[in-house]
Amino acid sequence: MNELDYEKKLKFILEIAEKFQLTAYEIGSNTSQNVSGIDRILDKSVKKPHKKTVDNIFNWLNSQEKYAIYIRENIINDPSQSYTTIPQLQERIRELEIISDLKDQVINLLTEKIDTILNTSKSKNDQQ
Repeated sequence: MNELDYEKKLKFILEIAEKFQLTAYEIGSNTSQNVSGIDRILDKSVKKPHKKTVDNIFNWLNSQEKYAIYIRENIINDPSQSYTTIPQLQERIRELEIISDLKDQVINLLTEKIDTILNTSKSKNDQQ
């Protein structure tokens, strides 16, 4: 994944805080940032927080699974985030292969379940 710039990190912080109803207290207690400073970032009274602050908050969010998934999904769906190296492309291909395999597994399980239901229904009808 390409390194995100300051503006995108700040955008993700604000989006995640709103979407997941994160409080300044929760963020502050998990980072070394001042709660009142975070509160001013979240209510947008501070337009340009320090880069170190943004990096610190973003890194904490990205270390938490549910927020990291949100970030990753939104980066992948963002056409401005181009893949610039072969390892990045290979990683994306591996992710897509895993998704495809899971999709195939779900389809197979659903097909088996449908067959079981149809066979059970057919057997009941034959008995009557």
